[in-house]
Amino acid sequence: MCQITSYKYINNNASETILFLHGWGCNYTYFYPLVNDITYANILLIDLLGFGKNEKLNHSITLLDYKKSILVFLKENKFIVSYIFAHSFGGKLAILLCDKLNVKALFLCAPSIYHKKRGIRYYLKVYIYKIMKHIKCFKKILNKFGSDDYKALDGVMKKTMSNVINQRVEKQLIEIKSPIILFWGENDDITPMYLAKKIKRKAQDCVILKLKGDHFAYLYHNDFIVSVIKSLVKTS
Repeated sequence: MCQITSYKYINNNASETILFLHGWGCNYTYFYPLVNDITYANILLIDLLGFGKNEKLNHSITLLDYKKSILVFLKENKFIVSYIFAHSFGGKLAILLCDKLNVKALFLCAPSIYHKKRGIRYYLKVYIYKIMKHIKCFKKILNKFGSDDYKALDGVMKKTMSNVINQRVEKQLIEIKSPIILFWGENDDITPMYLAKKIKRKAQDCVILKLKGDHFAYLYHNDFIVSVIKSLVKTS
């Protein structure tokens, strides 16, 4: 099993520590603008397996493997996490971690918990793909299928991405008692706003905070997000 070797810990001499989990294809530097303004908590930034400065994966892994790698990392380095701030894929992973980490609140930016609705065209493409992948002469054509993120990956990461997407976490979401604060871009076409409303219906304690922008809207609302985090960390 691969290990997390790329991380950054900012010790602000605080009693609470916030763990940051980035989205697919990103790394922990995406959170730099945010963490620079957070002085009331310690900051733990990690690169998830296969990303950032970690070693490349030599075999595909699952969302459960990602969970295990984080728990092992935290235990070995004696980090105690009080809050999690996560984006997209990282948000899905954060949900899975909550049965092992006693977090006081989750700050999730467009977490990829539910799949968006697909039209008949999408399912037709999937059907054609499944047929064509068994025919050798169509291998080059198959590269046209899938998202841009998916097509840019090597074989190991493609399988890993597929594993992550297909892992369900709805059951774990329903069981979380800690507050969940959702930051969501109004023009997000990767995880549309109706998915935020679905999460709110399923979760025990959840609020949606709309932001102007797309799937990466959190990058453009630094002051607002930092103030929201501060309000919960200071009062918990």
